[in-house]
Amino acid sequence: MIENIRDLRFDLLNANEAGVFFDVLDDADISDLQVSEAEWQHKVSGLPAKAQIRNWHLISMTQKDQTVALLLGSRDDTGESWCTSEILFVSPDRSALLTRSGSLYQLKDPGVGEPDLYLVLHIVYTLRYWGLGVIVRHFPEVFY
Repeated sequence: MIENIRDLRFDLLNANEAGVFFDVLDDADISDLQVSEAEWQHKVSGLPAKAQIRNWHLISMTQKDQTVALLLGSRDDTGESWCTSEILFVSPDRSALLTRSGSLYQLKDPGVGEPDLYLVLHIVYTLRYWGLGVIVRHFPEVFY
């Protein structure tokens, strides 16, 4: 169990007992999610953007042979931390993405390195909210 909130880091997500591995997507992983301009236009034509996300990271969550990619970052309009459902497609210029829930997100100012403390807290919160708290039970209960 992690005792001090200052000790929370992204890599500690991998110390779980559920066999779930977290990682930050690299350029090759993101390229695998990108579609052609024509396909992108076909998929998002007429869709309004749900939000613009800054300090964003595309992360993966893998268990056994199942991997999902998620967007983690901060809403540009409110500053609140944000995590999306599974990413289906990334635009050719990496300025936007589409999630499984059908939401379109604009991307601004990518994050550098691993997600910061606030985003780690948010992924922990999100997993608990989604009913996946067993993955992060080694993290302290935090109300934020």
